[in-house]
Amino acid sequence: MPSSNRSAILFGNPEFYSNPESERIYPDLIGTEQEIQEVNTLLTGKGWDSKGYTSKNATEEQIKTVNNPRIFHIATHGFYAPAVERNVDDEITRTDNTLTD
Repeated sequence: MPSSNRSAILFGNPEFYSNPESERIYPDLIGTEQEIQEVNTLLTGKGWDSKGYTSKNATEEQIKTVNNPRIFHIATHGFYAPAVERNVDDEITRTDNTLTD
């Protein structure tokens, strides 16, 4: 992974359902794949060390290998659960992002 001051790591349109028998809870994020491609093209055109990950490559394991890029962009599903539902008062613990395995 790039770690220079002008480095960017981009993730989008993760493949949530590698198992065809999985119950599909989240729709595909096709627009985020285009977003990652366009941002990557823009940044590399400006001299940035940019790397985009989409589909099967946009995994939680890949995110765990990221080492301090200047830009770290993740385009995925997110959700918010009210405090009553999760029985917590802290705003941070009531939000989450959904990634693929």
